[in-house]
Order: sequence, then structure tokens, then C-alpha cells
Amino acid sequence: MVALHVLWENNGELRVEFQRTVWYIAPQFTVSSLLHLKHNLRSDSTILFLQNGMGVIDEINKHVFPNVASRPNYVIGDPRCSLWTPQGTAILEMPVKGTELISALADPILQQLEEEEVQQNIKFSFIGGRCSIHIGPVVLNKEKEIDRIRKREISSLYLRNALVEAPGLGVKLVGQHQLSYRKLRLLAIESIFQGLTMLYECQNSEVFRTLNGRRLVEGLFRETAAVTTAFFPTLNYNTLLHSMQIHIMNRSNHVSELIAIPTRGLLTPVDYKNGVIVKHAKELGFRCPLHGRVTEMVKRKTVEAKLYFADEKLRKNQEAYKQRRTFYQEERKEEKTREAREMGENPGKESRIENSKERATVHQDHA
Repeated sequence: MVALHVLWENNGELRVEFQRTVWYIAPQFTVSSLLHLKHNLRSDSTILFLQNGMGVIDEINKHVFPNVASRPNYVIGDPRCSLWTPQGTAILEMPVKGTELISALADPILQQLEEEEVQQNIKFSFIGGRCSIHIGPVVLNKEKEIDRIRKREISSLYLRNALVEAPGLGVKLVGQHQLSYRKLRLLAIESIFQGLTMLYECQNSEVFRTLNGRRLVEGLFRETAAVTTAFFPTLNYNTLLHSMQIHIMNRSNHVSELIAIPTRGLLTPVDYKNGVIVKHAKELGFRCPLHGRVTEMVKRKTVEAKLYFADEKLRKNQEAYKQRRTFYQEERKEEKTREAREMGENPGKESRIENSKERATVHQDHA
């Protein structure tokens, strides 16, 4: 869904502006793609980012829209379509109760958060510019930003209403607190299983087959819980363990998209998953060595896979060249044979005739 403004400049050139746009792209390609279209976005434009992972908005603010005054509104959605079958066919998580932007499996903690927000009677609205979470965020203690928010609210409200009211999409508007909780919980699960399933080249449930795999999962969970509890005390080890059990029960035979991405020579989003855990841990004053190691191993394996498939492509090209050369040689040989037959002669007959003529000439000379 893209809304355009087409304007004519004073010099007669055509200029296209995006008033509202939905950005459904992997986080590792967001900044590079936005750099090509930033001149088409205005300060009152609205961008909806539908992607998993975290840390993208900070990079966008740093590399694409460093000026707060000209920065467009951000809205973040939480899609559920990041799992792949071993054959590479995408599996979409279909919402149970018509909710795509939130998890269909809401635990009691999330229900309590929603009930508390309803009791506080806080109005949903959109926050643009400097905010880090941007879908239906709750304006809490942001009196200084309200005037700027209201000026930019029209475009965001239109996009929100269009998505929520669209039949079949099943979009639900949630608050900033809830969305942060959900995205961080999803990040915790994905940062553990996506990297390990790629490194072990296995399905989700197969990670637990070996003792080393189980120990590694437990260590990653404890590192992750130390980070998540710093933001949400209720998002502790036991809560993550419960989420992991649900994840395994529903997706035991699934594999990570990270396995398919390197085969196409592309970068993986590991920096926006395990890398985010490592970054937050560093900001909080401690380390997550296991997450850091998984991040480096995934990057190394991605490079190795890229080189392998590049070599495989080169080898196939060389084999194809040899096959073409052999084919052309055989074809040329058959062509010469066919030409000789068309002249009524067999291959080699012409040379025998020449030799007989030479012998006759020599015999006459001796005579």
C-alpha cells in the first residue's frame, strides 16, 4: 500500500512523494533500500515497517534520517512469516483470532498488561520521529512531543485505520508497552533457535538431541533472560522457557530462514537478533559470550556458504563449457562426414585417389 503525491517543480521536473508506504523487507536490507527512496519521503510521511528483529530504527535514524525535523513517522508491525520448510517453502503463521500484528498465543502476563492499559483509559495514538517502537504506541510522559505528534498524526491515522479496517488482514492495534514486550520475547526465541538450526543444519526440535545442544540452549536462554528482565522483569527465564515450549510444540519440524538465505548469496539478519542481545548486554554492563559466538559463527558460515555456492556455480559453468566444446567438436566431425558423403565419396577416399595419381606419375617417369 503506497500513497503518492505527484508534484511539478519550478524547473519542470516531475517529483514523486510517498505519503504512506508499507516496508516489508528483511532488516539487513532496510537501510540500503531506504537510501534510494529517502528523497521521496517527507516529514509528514508514514512508513510501516513489517519485519522481525530489533535495532533497525536506530540505524535508520543514524544513516538515513539523521535530522529529526525532516524525519518521517515510523510505524512498526510484527509479522509472523519467518519460518521455512526444508524445501525452502515459506510457512506463514496464520493468526488464530484474526491478529497478525500480535502473537496469537497471548500468555497471562500480556493479558494483564492489556487489562491495566484499559483500566488507565489511555488513548492509542502514533508517535513519529524519535520513538523506537511505533505501532499504536501509548503516549506516556511525553508532553513535550504532543504538539509535534498531533501535527503528524493525520497520515499515521489514515494508515492505521486502513490496516485495521481492511477485511482479511486481521490487524490489531496494540500499545507501545505491549509491542515492546512481544517483539523482545519473539527476539529471545528467534535469537536462540534460528542461529542454532542454521549451525547444526537441523529442525527446531533436533537442537535438543545432543547433550551439548541442550547445554548450549540453556546457556543462551540464561544470557537472554538477563537482558530481557532488565527491560521487563516479568520476561524472565521461566517465561522464556514457557514460550520456548510453545514454539517447539508448534514448529518442531521447521527450520530457520537463515539456512535458505546464504544459498542465495545474501546476508543474514543475525545482527538484528543475536547481535541485539549482545548490544543490550554491553549497554547494561555485562557480556553474552554465547550469543556473541553464535553471531560470529553464523556470519562465518554465511561467508563459507557464499563461497561454496560461488565455487559450485563456477564448477558447473566449467562443466557446461566442456560439454559445449565436446558437442561442437562432435557436430563439426559429423558435418565433415556429411559433406564427404554428399560428394559421393567416403571419408579418406580423396587421399587414396591422390596417392594413386602420384604413383602413376612416378611410374611414367621411370618408363
